[in-house]
Amino acid sequence: MAARREKERQQYIKEREELKAKHGQKSVTNIQTKFSSTSNENERKFKAATVGMVTLEEFRKVSFYMMQAKVVIRSITVLRRP
Repeated sequence: MAARREKERQQYIKEREELKAKHGQKSVTNIQTKFSSTSNENERKFKAATVGMVTLEEFRKVSFYMMQAKVVIRSITVLRRP
């Protein structure tokens, strides 16, 4: 009985090490590392552009221009891919 448990334990340890080796490179320690800083930069620009606005129309106008800029950035990124 003890020999069987020891054998199962060794097998478990071996499988665990294999999984660590297989998935070790994909490990993410911080959720922020998964997202590009481009979105943070765009968000910062949007916040700066909308500070002090008093009307909904002004907000929509800036929002529209920011969305257009985002589309242009995505288009350039797609074109640069090999």
